[in-house]
Amino acid sequence: MKKIAVILWNFLAFSLAENSALANTSTASLDHGNGNGNAKKLTLEFVLASEQTKDNNTSEVNGTYNKLDVSALYSLAPDDELRLFSSALYIAQDDPAAEDQLRGDLVELMYRRKNLLNESDHGVRLEAELKYYQLIDSETKTLYGFDGAFIPQLIFTKYLTDSFLTEFKARHHFNNVTNDRASTLKRETRLYLTPTYVLTRSLFLSTTLKYQHKTRNGDYYSYRTSSFSPKSTDHVTAHPGLMYLINRQFLIEGYAETEFLTSNDHQTFKENWEKNYVLGTALYWTAF
Repeated sequence: MKKIAVILWNFLAFSLAENSALANTSTASLDHGNGNGNAKKLTLEFVLASEQTKDNNTSEVNGTYNKLDVSALYSLAPDDELRLFSSALYIAQDDPAAEDQLRGDLVELMYRRKNLLNESDHGVRLEAELKYYQLIDSETKTLYGFDGAFIPQLIFTKYLTDSFLTEFKARHHFNNVTNDRASTLKRETRLYLTPTYVLTRSLFLSTTLKYQHKTRNGDYYSYRTSSFSPKSTDHVTAHPGLMYLINRQFLIEGYAETEFLTSNDHQTFKENWEKNYVLGTALYWTAF
């Protein structure tokens, strides 16, 4: 079963950039190989995901958020990798009067150092990543108030049994802020905990819990919550998913996602869960 789990994580070995609604899928960083233990020099991977969107006022589903990720991972040495990542968005609106959106999302360069710790010697696997991404769309840059970010990240992976593994990620976003609006996100700390259970040779159950501590330029009025928000806020999101491994190249996932805790919105757990939950699906393809 442990070999099957490794194959699963090979599919999810690059991040979904984690700057959008589709960016919470669990990602570990195990070796890319050809199934015989031999590492590949270059790996090309794609993720196509589609997720419901909701109206902020009514919480009714009003469209779909579609995202295509492309990642080229190059092995510099057995424990050193470079990745070039890009993504594009297509937002479809149910309202005929609303205009659909198609735009580039971001481009990212990442360096990864593997096996800083390993399970056989230290009981846990540790990797480190340094990433920088640049937003593509000019309107998005204006809306967000920053045009990119530098992100250091640590990734811990542990097999508790042959069929049960867990991953913990800690990362910090240093945003390249371009204005002084109070609402502009200046920096952000994220923590991810992802337990995964291998049900069968092809079926996997995984849940990601994401904690975010966001720091903006100042206190501001939030149109999402219709109230004033403090400079610093905390958020917790749950992302349970069921994954099916078709073969060594293709994997599909169905998932639900909801932000069930926001520190300043004066909502109960139940209210947040019902208001924010959406359903989505993703297809992973390792081209080579």
